[in-house]
Amino acid sequence: MKAVVISLNDPNIYPGLHHLAKALVRAGADVHFLSSLEPTGVDPDREIPWAAIPKLKGVIEKIPALRANYHGIFRLIRNARPDWIIAQHEYLLPALAYKAVDRRVKVAGYFSDYYKGLWHTEVLKRGAGFLNAYVDICDVRLQWRQNDWSKIPAETFIIRQAPLRRSSNKLESHECTARVVLTGSNLLLKMNRERLSRFLHQLCSRDIAVDWYLPGPDDMREDARLLTLHPLFAVREPISKSELIETLSNYDAGLFWAPMADADLSRPWDRSVFVSAASNKIGEYIAAGLIVAHTGNPGLSYLPDDICVVFDPTDPEAGADQLVAQIADRAAVDRKRQAALCYHLNEMNFEAQAAPFINYVMEGAAAQPE
Repeated sequence: MKAVVISLNDPNIYPGLHHLAKALVRAGADVHFLSSLEPTGVDPDREIPWAAIPKLKGVIEKIPALRANYHGIFRLIRNARPDWIIAQHEYLLPALAYKAVDRRVKVAGYFSDYYKGLWHTEVLKRGAGFLNAYVDICDVRLQWRQNDWSKIPAETFIIRQAPLRRSSNKLESHECTARVVLTGSNLLLKMNRERLSRFLHQLCSRDIAVDWYLPGPDDMREDARLLTLHPLFAVREPISKSELIETLSNYDAGLFWAPMADADLSRPWDRSVFVSAASNKIGEYIAAGLIVAHTGNPGLSYLPDDICVVFDPTDPEAGADQLVAQIADRAAVDRKRQAALCYHLNEMNFEAQAAPFINYVMEGAAAQPE
């Protein structure tokens, strides 16, 4: 079985689709991976053939319907002559166009965000009935799209964003006061800064050290450092995915800060982030054996209680005190950390999340006549 997997995002930062391509290869498929950036961070040995999606320049780059180079993607698909195409977001457009030419091919959509009103979203909404399978990273977002898109196929799958399964089940015990870590993203700097600033300052004032590994340019990190000048708060350089789990394992709790949007709801993505809470960092925290510290997000209701602490962010000082109280007992922290690692090993790893979809694709391919 031949498959083309097309990633819209940088696979070195958002490796989910490359993990999917690798899982298909290990199941026996012949896979070609397409993305704008080479997946050197997730595939240093070049295990999977990669082709670059050329970037267009000049006047064409300013035209939304052309700058994604759909015709270039179509040409790469045609050259591969796949049985399956798995494409992310708007890159489904050339995949469905190819399906119109070759009805034999099957197409799966992979969605890692939920945005309404974009022109390509509206086109895909009308063409969703031509999909053979639909993959989302969050059950809440899947429900939203099922309500909004009337033609989503019956074969829907949830593949939560999670790292590959760790080979080691060892967890280093810490003897110090519990430490909190935060990874990514600059989205936090666009939220209610005053609320986040008060929360971080209160945590540090209660002797909780907080480190933030923030990607992006230096001036962004300087901006983040101004949230609080407390000496227990540090904004650090980003780290690669290959170093991430080991680095995170030096901490005790991973912070997911996504409180409800401001009262005027002027930024709809605020509410989307809060409700769905579909983030790479959740799976990464769990894989590192960290407690997930979150703000009661509905999209995280699937997580077992014994690996989480929940706090109310509406009053930042009170919310920080809630968090501190729940990570004050070293023995209780260690139990929750061990439970988080076990949850990763048994359920919240990429292999377990993707298995139903991989089986569906491979069994369908085996059933096709030669």
